[in-house]
Amino acid sequence: MRGRRLYLFMVSLIVLLIIALAGCLYFALRPGYMPSLKVVGDVAQPLDLRCIEELNPERQRVHGESCCAVSLAQVAKKAGADQVSRLVLLAADGFSAEISGDTIGQCWLAFDRKRGWHSLSDTLPLSVNAVELEQIIIVSDAAKGLTVENDGRQQHFSIGQLYAGTILSYPYPEGVAEKQGEQGRMTSTVATRRDCLTAAMLGCSGYELRLTDEGGSSRLIPADSGLFQLNGNSLSHVNSQTRTSHEGIRLIQILRP
Repeated sequence: MRGRRLYLFMVSLIVLLIIALAGCLYFALRPGYMPSLKVVGDVAQPLDLRCIEELNPERQRVHGESCCAVSLAQVAKKAGADQVSRLVLLAADGFSAEISGDTIGQCWLAFDRKRGWHSLSDTLPLSVNAVELEQIIIVSDAAKGLTVENDGRQQHFSIGQLYAGTILSYPYPEGVAEKQGEQGRMTSTVATRRDCLTAAMLGCSGYELRLTDEGGSSRLIPADSGLFQLNGNSLSHVNSQTRTSHEGIRLIQILRP
């Protein structure tokens, strides 16, 4: 009799696991547009998530509802983040919420068609329950990112700190598309939106700059030429007029006359 009960219990458990897995896969395999979620900042590998299954979610119960979710600590681990100081959740409408690094294990990431990528927590303040997330910024105050050197004084920034601060959404021109029709030649200007900073935002305006990348290569530029672009976990300098770029910048030296 005891063996029969154990057998029924195991069968029931397997059925429940199959149902849970099917629920997780339902939205992942359902056809249609799937918004991406980018994980950037002080990470070894930036993520561009298109499916919750990439994170191996588990069935959780948060706010009285059952959902397939993964903790933000696991998200940070997958991105190769080390010593997370804080984490910023950024939603499509501009809303953002910041979470201390020692509490990210108490907040969950999930996806459904109604709320898109969203965060949930029973223990943290209500503000961390954000919907339609577009970006997760991971900040490690111990990370090595960018050094700005000015007259012997140095200021250090991590890539996560730069992302979490004030940045520009710059429309980088990519060219003009054309089509010849009955009404003549039609054109459409094409651009890609990029996360950028001006030299002034880094305290570097008005002077010539020496840019040094992680390989030790350097380049001299006028401070007012181009923009500094954030690329997930690195910084580059781009100039839309000359179509040039300098990747992986680690040091900016301000050269005074």
